[in-house]
Amino acid sequence: LEELRIRNVRTLDEVSYKFNAYGTIFMNSSIGVQWGEVARQQIRALNNERLAKEKTNAYLRNLSELQHYAI
Repeated sequence: LEELRIRNVRTLDEVSYKFNAYGTIFMNSSIGVQWGEVARQQIRALNNERLAKEKTNAYLRNLSELQHYAI
């Protein structure tokens, strides 16, 4: 689950392209059949943690400290 944090996975759909095929198979086998629900819970917790940081910091501080993605 630490890998989800390291790779900054925000949704379950991101798992397929942030992990290679071997990594996904390894995660499935190491966590078991219920890995999807565990991953969802972890992603939800990470998103809540990020939201809490966004709410407590000033806008300019968030720009400098939080990771951004250009679309």
